[in-house]
Amino acid sequence: MAVGFSLLFWPKFEAFEGYVLLEGFSLENVREWETAPNSSRQLVESHINEICLDDWFRSEDWTPLLDARRVYLIHKLADAYRLKLARDFPDRKFVVAVFNGSQDDDSISLSFWQV
Repeated sequence: MAVGFSLLFWPKFEAFEGYVLLEGFSLENVREWETAPNSSRQLVESHINEICLDDWFRSEDWTPLLDARRVYLIHKLADAYRLKLARDFPDRKFVVAVFNGSQDDDSISLSFWQV
């Protein structure tokens, strides 16, 4: 479990066919997004690299306090991803974005892509 958390906070990336993707990506998923309408490198990367915090910390009893902790944590993760991407790929520029769910979906996630 500790190794899993270390990869969440300090991930491994792979350069693949011009993309920068999280290690262990699905080639089938990449090819599927490449054929999506209006597909672009940014679109493919943003979808493949999305990490939903709820996938790691699922709880049926979220409270407003826990919600605030989730927001704090996702922003710290985004900072770590910015640093790691800049270190691993100093010649490339990235956007690391945090997404809050809608009223119907309270998930919180982050993703990154090249600009």
